[in-house]
Amino acid sequence: MNAPPAAVARAGARCVQRAVLGEEQVRAGDAARQVEGCPPDQYPVIGFSRCELIATIPASRVSAGRQAMVEAVALPAPWQVRVEAGDNVAVADTLKAGTGGSAGMRPHELLEASLATCMTISARMAPADLGIIDAEVRVRVHLEREETATRFRYELLLAPELEAQRPAIEEHIARSPVRSTLSKPLTFEPA
Repeated sequence: MNAPPAAVARAGARCVQRAVLGEEQVRAGDAARQVEGCPPDQYPVIGFSRCELIATIPASRVSAGRQAMVEAVALPAPWQVRVEAGDNVAVADTLKAGTGGSAGMRPHELLEASLATCMTISARMAPADLGIIDAEVRVRVHLEREETATRFRYELLLAPELEAQRPAIEEHIARSPVRSTLSKPLTFEPA
């Protein structure tokens, strides 16, 4: 078995089994993500507190030739939700009035994570354009919910050797796709 990647080991990954549902193969990751201690037919899934099966997207989730982007499914534990996007799975959770827990990120943390990950990816693209591979960049995001506005505060953290590239990196994160999406007026409507 491969040693666990540091991020997976820190996140406390659990093992999940592969199975077959009808003719569709249930997918739970690949061998490159195996965690030491998982049997050969199991794979790690970050955030699960018990064994879960993860299926490929069935035809029923594809409408008008377009794949469903994200689906959230309530789990038996209070306020836990399994979030699926294609083959990727996570658990969200919250604590309200003493009920629930912390098995995964809270919903607003997922929103912060969406922006932070997109901005970090965009930030890494600027040095990559200059031939600097594996640039050490971080973006921290904090969501502030106010009565009349929602504010995303972010902080760009760079390795000292990248400080000279800060203006180019800031330009990239200003154009990051999730930031652009969240900067437009939002509409919520049933599908």
